[in-house]
Parts: sequence; C-alpha cells; structure tokens
Amino acid sequence: MNKLELTDGQLEYLQELVMFGYEMEVPEQKGWDVQTYDNLVDEVMK
Repeated sequence: MNKLELTDGQLEYLQELVMFGYEMEVPEQKGWDVQTYDNLVDEVMK
C-alpha cells in the first residue's frame, strides 16, 4: 500500500481531478477497472 502526504491545496486539486475523471467517464473510456476507480474516488474524497 502506498501513502501520500499532501498539503490541503494538493488534496483539493487531487479531489477535483479524480471527480472530473469520474464525471467524464474516463475509467470506461480507458478500459480501467471501474470498481478500482470507484474505490479511489472514495479514498480521495474522505
């Protein structure tokens, strides 16, 4: 497992990027595992 230390600003950017990818259906377009991406969204948005 990897852990990241982010500033509040970096976390905000990461949350925006992950949610943008989710809204634009990037996992489906890239052939990524959707459940894995959903789990990433859950972790980033905690």
